Order: sequence, then structure tokens, then C-alpha cells
Amino acid sequence: MNNLKKSYVTCLIAIVIAIVITGIAICYFKYSDYDIKSEDDLLKVAQSINSENAERTGQFGENINWYYRKGVMVVNGEGEFDYAYRLEKDNQYDDLRIKVKWLVINEGITKLARASFGGFINLEMVLLPDSMTNLSVYSFRSCFKLKHITIPDNVKVITSGVFAYSGLIDVVIPDNTVRIKDCAFSDCYDLETIVLPDNIERVSRYAFGEGGYELGIVVKITWRGKSYSSTRDFYLDFEKNGGDTAKDED
Repeated sequence: MNNLKKSYVTCLIAIVIAIVITGIAICYFKYSDYDIKSEDDLLKVAQSINSENAERTGQFGENINWYYRKGVMVVNGEGEFDYAYRLEKDNQYDDLRIKVKWLVINEGITKLARASFGGFINLEMVLLPDSMTNLSVYSFRSCFKLKHITIPDNVKVITSGVFAYSGLIDVVIPDNTVRIKDCAFSDCYDLETIVLPDNIERVSRYAFGEGGYELGIVVKITWRGKSYSSTRDFYLDFEKNGGDTAKDED
């Protein structure tokens, strides 16, 4: 009889343990972030996220919807972000600054709003559409974990403070870009290299922060096939070749 009781208790314990382990596994796969290693991985995941399986949804404009699931935010729609949409639900939006690790903005979006993703402190990877023409000021300010980003070819102006305080390591400015405004790359302490297009017309003397023009910041800049070891060296040559370094007034 005692052996029977022991067997029963042992069996019961095993069942309870199995249930607990199963529950943990279900929670892990349901709520843990995706394992994303590359842009291809991110695109595949983004294509699977929609209004039905998203944990959170919202809008950045009348015709622009966003969906969030397990660390990934996907933005669909057409036209420009409307800053007013974020202001109306700012409290609901705040926790996403911590949760979002990966961001995909799909074709049709042309312009971000001011500080759209500023302060997204865990944002690691961003995919922007070819339709994007304007990133707007402070769009990715203080995105400390953002190491790389491909700026769309149709972006002609790198706006003020757009990548300030970000974790960018290397940047290639598109060939169609003609202007980099104040503080675009201010306080990007990890920035090592930046490649500028041959035909860029204006690089604000404050594009790399307060000391970028007069004192110089150590960063490798490539322009017209020539490399410079600091921002000061670049500015000296840029001005000699007719480049505009005036501080922005707009």
C-alpha cells in the first residue's frame, strides 16, 4: 500500500513538473523577443506581423498604422507622420521606447515626424523605405544601441539632431544628399567613419557638435576619394574647395 502511495505521489509530482515546464515554454515562445540576426531575418518577421497578432497597435497619422509584437515595430501606410497623433497618446507610447528593438517602416511612408523614434534606447536595427525623403529633426536621437543604418537615396537633407547621441559606428551619406544640418551627428561618441557624397554642398560647422569645426573630432571622413582623420581637417579642405559650412538659420 505504501509503495502504491509513493508511486502515486511520484507520478503526481512528475505531472506537475511537466505542466510547469510546458507553461514556461509557452510563455517563452509567446512573449520573448524574436531571434533576429540580420535584415533578412527582420523582413521575414515583419511580414508576419499584422493587426490580428500584434500585441499593440496605433497610428502615426490618419493613413499610417503601426503594429508591435515581441520587440518588433512595423509601420505601414502612405504619406507623412503626424506628430499630433503621438502627442495625443504620449503616455501609451512611452513604454515602447524601451520595448522596441527592431523597426521596419514600409514603402509609402515619405516623412517622419519630429523625434518620432527619439529615445528608443534599445533600438538596434532600422529598415527605411526608398520612398522616404525626410527623416525630420531628432528622429533617432539618443538611440544608444543603433550602430548602423542605411539612409534612403531620396533623403536630400540630413536634418538637425537626427542621429545625435546615437550609437552609430559608420555612416554612408547617399549620393543625392546635398546638406547636413546642425548637430546631425553631435555626440555620436562611437562614430568611426563617415562617407560623404562628392557633390555635397553644405556641411554645417556644427554637424558633429560644438567642437567639430574649430577643435576637430577624431573620426575618419571620406570625401571625393580623400580621407581625413578629423572633422577639422575635413572642414579646412571642404571650405578650400568651395564647400559651405555656415551655421543653419532654419
